[in-house]
Amino acid sequence: MNFQRGKKHEDLELNLVPLIDVLLVIIIFLVV
Repeated sequence: MNFQRGKKHEDLELNLVPLIDVLLVIIIFLVV
């Protein structure tokens, strides 16, 4: 596994994951 290469792609995924978590929390709040 090379952590040096494709760093921008990893940053994009790292930014996307918290966004999805926040969206899931909002959806759960709306459902409940």
